[in-house]
Amino acid sequence: MTWNSAPEFVSLLFISVLLINVQRDKSLPTPRNILFQWILKVAFAAIIISIVNLYVVIFSQHLSNLIVHLINIIFYIITPFLMVLMTFYIIAYLYEDQEEATMHYRKLSLPFCSMCCWYYLIHGMGYSLISTKQGNIN
Repeated sequence: MTWNSAPEFVSLLFISVLLINVQRDKSLPTPRNILFQWILKVAFAAIIISIVNLYVVIFSQHLSNLIVHLINIIFYIITPFLMVLMTFYIIAYLYEDQEEATMHYRKLSLPFCSMCCWYYLIHGMGYSLISTKQGNIN
C-alpha cells in the first residue's frame, strides 16, 4: 500500500505561512486572537505529528511497538485538542463583546479539553492494541 503525504506537506506550508504572519502582527491581544494563534500552533504540531505518524505506520515493521504506540498516543492527544480550541475560538468570536461569556468558556475549557483528550487517548490506545494483536502493526 502506498501513502500520499503531499497533502500534509502542503498543509504544513500553508499553516507555516499563516503562523509567521500572525506572529508578526500582535496588535490586539484579545482572547479571540490569542486562541487563533494557539490554533495555528497546535495545527502545526498536529500536522507534524501526522506526518511522523504516517511514516511510523509505513515503517512499522522496522520499529518497536513502543515507538508506534507512543506516536499514535501523541497523535490522538493533539487531534482532539485542536478541535477543542476551534470550538472555543468560535465561542470567543460569537461572544467577543460579552465579558460574561468569555469568563464562562475560560472556566469550562480545562475540563472539556481534558475529557476530549482522555476520550481520544483511550480510543487511540485501544486501536493501537487491536492493530497489534491482529498483526497489522508488528
